[in-house]
Amino acid sequence: MAARKTSTVPTRIWTFPCRVTDEALVHEILCTANRYYNALVAIERARHERYQEIRRRYATDLAALEEEWERINDRIEALIREQKRARQQHWRETDGEKRRLLDAQIEAQIAALRAEAKRVSAAAKKHRSAFAALIEPGRAEYKRRTTERANGAGPTVKSRVNAEVLAEMLGEPQWPDAWREIARSDDEAHKATIAARASCGLATGTYRAVEEAVQRAKADSLPRPPRF
Repeated sequence: MAARKTSTVPTRIWTFPCRVTDEALVHEILCTANRYYNALVAIERARHERYQEIRRRYATDLAALEEEWERINDRIEALIREQKRARQQHWRETDGEKRRLLDAQIEAQIAALRAEAKRVSAAAKKHRSAFAALIEPGRAEYKRRTTERANGAGPTVKSRVNAEVLAEMLGEPQWPDAWREIARSDDEAHKATIAARASCGLATGTYRAVEEAVQRAKADSLPRPPRF
């Protein structure tokens, strides 16, 4: 919801002309930016998939509940598609004369499935919390060490410090195997992101805008990975 205007000053919208002298170049930049965006999304989706696989191995009860939730959700989506196809067919047959009402029986099935999905999700919550508690000490310590040693330095120093702290902690026996696997996976994604930036072919301001867009997409899509 947009914020309500409280100022009495009139709102003014400023527009500025932009003359494109090389349309082919603009098109190429936009296509390159889209390719970079999709490359970053692919890296994040792969990282998310590895995380899910690791969590399933260390939290087997959670894995069973997540699989059940996926089956229920797939059934819900199939019923919604069925409803949509029926309404589209009705619209074509009546030449758009009247919208078809939703099938009450299918609506009841969808409602029942959504209630079941909610129950399964609630049951899975405690298992997710238990797994998060397992890996949180390692994450917190990693963040503490890297933040302290980087001391506000730039990305190059941060990357070096991150690698040093990770190697150090992987050699310490107190951290659980689940944290180790996730930390290695996150490091793999970080290296892939650096490589993607280096080969993206975009100027600094452009590739940073793409990266910011991906970060927003990641936040908006939680708990699922961003879409291409």
